[in-house]
Amino acid sequence: QKRIGALYALLSGAPVVVVTAAGLLLRAIPPEALRRTAFTIEDGAQLPPEDVEDALLRGGYTRSGQVEGAGQFTRRGGILDFFSPAHDAPVRVEFWGDEVNSMGFFDIASQRRTETLSSCIVLPAAETLPSYYKGGASALSERLGALADRVGRRKDSALAEKLAASLREDAEKLANYAEIGSADRYANLIYGETKTVLDYLPEDAVVVMDQPSRTAERVRE
Repeated sequence: QKRIGALYALLSGAPVVVVTAAGLLLRAIPPEALRRTAFTIEDGAQLPPEDVEDALLRGGYTRSGQVEGAGQFTRRGGILDFFSPAHDAPVRVEFWGDEVNSMGFFDIASQRRTETLSSCIVLPAAETLPSYYKGGASALSERLGALADRVGRRKDSALAEKLAASLREDAEKLANYAEIGSADRYANLIYGETKTVLDYLPEDAVVVMDQPSRTAERVRE
């Protein structure tokens, strides 16, 4: 989640970013996908809590009984708690019908509000989002099932059988709206392109390499 926060800061014009060579070259959520998934909640806005809840689920958040870490959310009637990677503390939004009545940060340990907010930013909780597959998570589930059937026909390979079982397990989880633990393996299926932190840098960015020889070695690795 901290990485997602850093990527969003780059999209928002952060003047300086420090990154390792490995971090620079790892696959990242495409900038346009992050831009489309992020949204702002304003105090007093007309916004049905059900719509926010749906957006959190599409953005990779996990429903929990109590918010204790980034990427979690819970809803109790007109009160919605969530921990966005954009902030260092979780946010509690109180609705009056479809209107945002108040919002603020709260403490994880005491669950009490610590600071009032006029707005907050909601970022996705994961970089690989099945909801972005064409047709949504259900369509991705069908695709994984088809891939499992194709791989499963190779009866002479124990590895193929293991892969087919893994694909079927993930397909079933997606069909039942459950979280899959290794969604990153399907990033190319979902986004159809490979993007890295380099795609977040503006064209006129100045890149300074510390210890170029060591950096080159890390890049080769």
